[in-house]
Amino acid sequence: MPDEPASPPKPKFVLKPKDVPYTDSPETDAATPAFDIHATLQANYRRQIAHEPPPDFTPRRSRRRRDYWLCLIPLNLGLGTLAILGRDNPVLLVYSVAGIVLVTVSLTWVMWFVMSDY
Repeated sequence: MPDEPASPPKPKFVLKPKDVPYTDSPETDAATPAFDIHATLQANYRRQIAHEPPPDFTPRRSRRRRDYWLCLIPLNLGLGTLAILGRDNPVLLVYSVAGIVLVTVSLTWVMWFVMSDY
């Protein structure tokens, strides 16, 4: 069998060190003042506080009760009217009474147990 040619060794790729000139030297020039970030941030904070009114911590009245009744009364009135007008039809009567119960229970569940105060 003929000898197969040996593959050349794989080259190793290595980054060589690079000399980087440093522009920040510990010796500061007396003509240029040093930048103080803490003083700048404190000045910005004092300026912001001077322009903003203090926060109002009085509790806001919730609109949840009002929205609950504004949804519940018209829905139950509509279904109750349908139950009264359709009392001769037993299917319509049962469906409208069941709708009143379903709407009341589901709206109560959503408004008072699922949703947060708004």
